[in-house]
Amino acid sequence: MHYTQKPQLEVHRDHGTPGALAGWGARVGAKLIDTLVVGVPGTLFYYVGESVIEAGLLISTVVSIAGWLWVIYEMGTTGQSIGKRRMNIGLVSERTGRPVGFGRAFVYEVAQILDALPLGIGYLWPLFDEKRQTFSDKIMDTLAVRT
Repeated sequence: MHYTQKPQLEVHRDHGTPGALAGWGARVGAKLIDTLVVGVPGTLFYYVGESVIEAGLLISTVVSIAGWLWVIYEMGTTGQSIGKRRMNIGLVSERTGRPVGFGRAFVYEVAQILDALPLGIGYLWPLFDEKRQTFSDKIMDTLAVRT
């Protein structure tokens, strides 16, 4: 029987090395940037649209959903959303070291609900975890790495 070893991501503890685990601050910064990139246009459409037409809420909702789907698509196919790219980090599969794909990136985003419960502990978990993973990272078997 021939055993083939699965490719493993080489994880470094040195933050300056590509493939090193991303720091908590970089992850928070990336999430804030993504939220602003998606949230600001949606909010503008809401307030401008509300004063012009009654469908302002509908338009802002569609714009926000489309924005998040684009962020998820980018993160799934390249490993980087706009915020992650600006913060020089990426999301990869712990097993393969490659981007996780759109479907898994979508589930990852949904799983972040668990990071917020209870009291946002999952978002703080990387501060104490050896692999710097949030709850959603552990569920989806992903790592945030420096690029």
